[in-house]
This record gives sequence, structure tokens and C-alpha cells, in this order.
Amino acid sequence: MTRVKGRSEIATDELKKLALLFAEARMPERAIIAHLNTLDMVGEHALTLKGFRRWHIFEFEDVDKAQLIRLTYRDVMFLRDRAYEATARCEMNRYMYITERAYWWGLYISALHIMLRQAMAVDAAAELPPQFIMDNLDKFYADIRAVQQMTPPLAQGKGEETVEQLSARMKAFEDRYAKDLKLPEETL
Repeated sequence: MTRVKGRSEIATDELKKLALLFAEARMPERAIIAHLNTLDMVGEHALTLKGFRRWHIFEFEDVDKAQLIRLTYRDVMFLRDRAYEATARCEMNRYMYITERAYWWGLYISALHIMLRQAMAVDAAAELPPQFIMDNLDKFYADIRAVQQMTPPLAQGKGEETVEQLSARMKAFEDRYAKDLKLPEETL
């Protein structure tokens, strides 16, 4: 944080707390600034609207989480549409729109990364919804675990097979599948 001449960091923190109280009381920004400028702790330089907005006082208000998610998703979809539009333009004239395409795709990927990171952050109080909606969900997962614990057929080790057993299996296979096989008459 930049220091203001004639104002300590403690005084700035106190001003922020007062501004937050006034903001919670739904007082307009300009009225808050006018009131804070009358106080001695402001120092030599008066508080401006630009400096006040840097404090982000109004971001502390309670916002409906679902509404915030909808707005964020809408913004990401807007950037996605612009990125695809720029890609289509770039396909028509590669050299004219290549920087526009890079610009919009960079914005879209950054916004998507931020949105996905926030979506994957799990709150301690939040519960994950079930992945499947079915009546026998516990049995379904038990069956999956049972299949994962099975030994593969090649690792079971049936023991050594004798030559006679192998010949009998091959003969049975040929009798079933190798009917009317002819050797090629020509070779390359």
C-alpha cells in the first residue's frame, strides 16, 4: 500500500473501518468521502473518489453466491464467443486478425482458468453432489471395487499346459473356426 503524506497506516486502517460502517449503512460514496475528509486523521491530503474506490469497500457487501457464479459464467461465455469469432475471422484472413485472435483467446483461457480454479476449490462446509442418481448407488460402487480387485486372467497362473492339451485346444479351435480354408494360389 502506498503511504499518504501526513497519514499513518493506522489512521488509514481506521478510515477504512469507518468507510465500511458507512457503506453498510447504505451511505453514498461521495457522502462518505465528504464526511471522512472532515476528520483530523485524513492528514494533509484529502481523500479522493479514486483513492476511496481503491479500498474496495463495496466489495465487502454480501453478494448472492449463485448470482456471482451466473455473472462470472456469463462473462466467460462472452469471452468464449469473442475468441471463436476472432478464430473464424483469422481463418478468412490469417495475417490481419491473428493478434485479435491471440488477444481474445488469452483472455478466455485466463478467465476459464480462474473460474475452474474457483469451482474446484471445495469449502469445508460444502458437500459434493452425488455423481450418479440411482437407487442402488452403494451396490454400484461395490461392484466397481470388486472388479478392480479381480486378478487378470493372464496373472492367474493356471499351471503348465501339456502339449497334448494345447494340441487338443488348437484342433477344437480349427474345427470350429477354420472351415473351408484354402491356401493362396499365388504369392507376391
